[in-house]
Amino acid sequence: SEDMDLVMKKLDAEGGRFLLVGDPQQLRAVAAGTPFEQMLKTGAIRYAEVDEVQRQRDPRLREMAQVWARGDAVAAVKIAQEYMRTVAITEQDWAAAGKEAPDKSQERVGGDDIKPTDAMVRLAEETGMDAPAEATFREVREWLDAHVEKKLGFDEQRREAPEKKTTIPREVRQAAIAREAAQIYLSKDRARREDTIMMAATNKLRMAINRHVREGLKARGEIGVQEVTVRALDKSQMTSEALARAESYIRKETDPEVVVRLQEGRGKNRREVDYKVAGVEKGRVMLEGPDGKVKSWNPATAIRPGVFTVREMAVAAGDEISFRDNVGREGGPDRIDNGVLGKVVGIDKRGGIQVALDDGRQVFLDPNKNHVMDH
Repeated sequence: SEDMDLVMKKLDAEGGRFLLVGDPQQLRAVAAGTPFEQMLKTGAIRYAEVDEVQRQRDPRLREMAQVWARGDAVAAVKIAQEYMRTVAITEQDWAAAGKEAPDKSQERVGGDDIKPTDAMVRLAEETGMDAPAEATFREVREWLDAHVEKKLGFDEQRREAPEKKTTIPREVRQAAIAREAAQIYLSKDRARREDTIMMAATNKLRMAINRHVREGLKARGEIGVQEVTVRALDKSQMTSEALARAESYIRKETDPEVVVRLQEGRGKNRREVDYKVAGVEKGRVMLEGPDGKVKSWNPATAIRPGVFTVREMAVAAGDEISFRDNVGREGGPDRIDNGVLGKVVGIDKRGGIQVALDDGRQVFLDPNKNHVMDH
């Protein structure tokens, strides 16, 4: 609010014009206050509202998006369920998660053996359902959905709905989702797959799906047998405040290796250098360079450092990869921008990776260097 006040006073003094574009439900103020939302509510500024959905082509999905925009989450979820698929848990999923499967009767989430809550039974009786106490949770819930206009609020659902209290660990459920998503993807022909996008909520789930997809493509011969392992870098999930504190770089032995990428040199000699975090001493981070020498680094004074975690990534001919950070000097012939896609077209005798980029260029990746990329 203070920043907005300063900007508006300066514009008023200079006769300036102020244009604001945003969504108060999606984009909140970083610091204290909600000036944009307040100005809209009080009519302090004239505004136009975009309320016609253009993105969804499917009429039903468009209706769902419009219902979400109006804030009716219950109705939107009901439409979304038409497009959802329930995944059955298998012994394979328990094994993939490193867990021991319980008795078979516990493998189903939200099954028909779950009883409705007392509140649901009372509401069902009031609306004319016969013997709701003897019915299953699913039967009572379907009755309420069809006969009760007022739906249970989210807080009440979380408190009372027994299907939320599952004994199946999150890791097992994610393993099942990864397996099922990969099977759906692999069931499509090549042209359809190229027109398909899969999205995952976490990096861990994304990598699990990719692993299943690669196994399927290798079994079909669409990915080569010869593989080379590279050091793939994932951008750190630390906040900007955490990145500026030396103690944030302290790692346990089981934690992945951390790499700090610094810009060094000037002009044409400017280059990126990757340093391994060797430890933290007296409020400073100790960085080990490619030559093995260690230097002291103060993250609080660093300008736009790249901080990554390291993982091993197998690459073979036929793999499709995505570059997740800018590579090379801007404007240079070997420049690769963040988000560029490519396909591995060959691996030479020394392990060099030949990649055909979507823009028609071909580049070679050194397997001995770090690469910010993923399948």
